[in-house]
Amino acid sequence: MRQEQEDAKAEVTEVAPGILRAQIPIHFTGLGHVNTYLLADAERWTAIDPGLPGPATWKALKDRLGQVGAKVKDVHTVVVTHSHPDHFGSAEKLRREADASMVAATDFRTCVALPGPDPAAPPRPRRPRGHP
Repeated sequence: MRQEQEDAKAEVTEVAPGILRAQIPIHFTGLGHVNTYLLADAERWTAIDPGLPGPATWKALKDRLGQVGAKVKDVHTVVVTHSHPDHFGSAEKLRREADASMVAATDFRTCVALPGPDPAAPPRPRRPRGHP
């Protein structure tokens, strides 16, 4: 069984100095959890890939933050690594509730309420479908 297919562990674990892994339970496409990472810094916390949308995820996310002595309002940045719903589903809610910044790929702006690109910037060339 792959690690992400296992049920979520309730405890937050330190995987490197200042980098904590919080497993958020999910039942989605054969997965048992998503790894949400919490990074401690002088400003407070960054949350990476905060899980699927919904009350169960939100409850687990608040629990994991509480284990490290943090609250939702202590998150200053939300990072979305890619566009799988188990990684970005709760990102916008966390960003709003924490009044945090969000970091995501420019093309991801269509999925969440991020400010648009700088109007003074030159337009990006579009590639036809099917071309790399």
